[in-house]
Amino acid sequence: LKKSKEASIQFIIVSLTRRLKDCVNEMQIIHDQGKKAVNEPSTSPGVSLFKSMGKTLDAYHSEFKQYWNELADACDSNSIEFPSKSDKDLRANMRHIYYNALGNLEIISARLNPNVPPPAPSFNASLPNESRIAKSLPKLQLPTFSGQLLEWPKFRDTYSSLVHKEVGYSDMDKFLYLRASLKGSALSIISHLPLEEMNYPLAWQALLDTYDHHRLLASAYLDQVLSFKPIQGKATSESLKNFLSTVSDSISSFKFLKVDNELEFVLFHLAIKGLDPYTREQFEIEHKNEKFPTFESLTKFVKGRIVALQLSSPNNPVAQSSNTIAISKQLSKDSKPPKPKGNSRTSLLTNDKSIDKKFQSAHKRSPSTICFVCKAAHSLLSCEVFNRAPVQQKYELLKDWKGCVNCMSSTHSVHQCSSKWHCRFCSQRHHSSLHRFDDKVPNSSSHLVVPDVDNDPSSFCGQTFTVAEVEPPVVLGTAVAGILDAKGQYQNIRLVIDSG
Repeated sequence: LKKSKEASIQFIIVSLTRRLKDCVNEMQIIHDQGKKAVNEPSTSPGVSLFKSMGKTLDAYHSEFKQYWNELADACDSNSIEFPSKSDKDLRANMRHIYYNALGNLEIISARLNPNVPPPAPSFNASLPNESRIAKSLPKLQLPTFSGQLLEWPKFRDTYSSLVHKEVGYSDMDKFLYLRASLKGSALSIISHLPLEEMNYPLAWQALLDTYDHHRLLASAYLDQVLSFKPIQGKATSESLKNFLSTVSDSISSFKFLKVDNELEFVLFHLAIKGLDPYTREQFEIEHKNEKFPTFESLTKFVKGRIVALQLSSPNNPVAQSSNTIAISKQLSKDSKPPKPKGNSRTSLLTNDKSIDKKFQSAHKRSPSTICFVCKAAHSLLSCEVFNRAPVQQKYELLKDWKGCVNCMSSTHSVHQCSSKWHCRFCSQRHHSSLHRFDDKVPNSSSHLVVPDVDNDPSSFCGQTFTVAEVEPPVVLGTAVAGILDAKGQYQNIRLVIDSG
């Protein structure tokens, strides 16, 4: 009877194993037809045949799962080891055939329906329909992870114990579970990887590199404690529970990281918050290989930054003392007062209150003006060629002049001139240096001598009258002049002019 029972069990095992292989063989035929169909035109008979055969693909896959479970029950009830190495190889081969056949079906469907874009060609032959494959996996209550750093340890431990370390799942199964558990920024980290068995280790390692950072976790736990708002008024059960869930859990998680010197790292974490973002960034770059920096390493870095900033700053004490010594040596060599910057001309102004303001503004003009006559770097009124020319020649020099003939500015015309100055000989709106005198002298006993200069406030604005008589009268006036002080700055003084 015992031998009969063993023979019956052996028959069941052999029968189920044969059915499993039959399912794999049928799926292999569909798979091979799909490989041919993807390289044929959409209207070819091979494509239509593959579409028809593909309708039975899920049925064979379901039968394989059913026979697999029955075989597992039969072996378990009779203490027979299952699955064996040959059984695992058979199931792995089935999954490879099934997934590739599904991928070929998706390619054919996308080709026949132009409104649906085809899968990417780099991995389209092995990309299955993820939702259809997920239906064949056992349902597990896995936590989801969206990329929040404080949620990572819980997700990592739960997923590792239920899926990652489970030997009964293939890497493809684990990859499907992993993708189903991720969302948001966490999912975007592995979304570029094709859904292939060989890519699961890469996906899991990418998550570890991004989130399994003990330094970031330790800082996040301490921030949780430091940012906790104190309980206001009398504590309640809810407020105390909130305290435990925030402060106590954060401290426990912090201790679980096994920081080498917890006190040093806490002091470091508190101190580094007082630095500016740029200095903190430089510290992190320099100490990127230090797992848990200490307060001592931070102070050493800050001292180095102080020295670097002092040496690179133009206002550091060493540079200032060097500049002072250089200036002192220069002053000792040359006792003459410094020369003013730019071109300057001695100015004598008539006794007019408005002259003071014009005299002060005259020295603020930009020296970058280009002369219209000689093209040198000075104003027209400062041009020796123009000032020495006769009146008629001045008009010829200014034949193409577009500026103002009253104030001699190149920025506006005479009609737009806002200056209150005009010709001091005829009161017309032109410069005094452009006044045409009559050939005859109006009074033989009195001759008016006019120097050939302009009436700009920065030049001679005074008038000197000499009368060619035996006893000429003398006219004395006052003028405002600019004189350089020891620092090279103009100081205004008032002078009494004596023509005798």
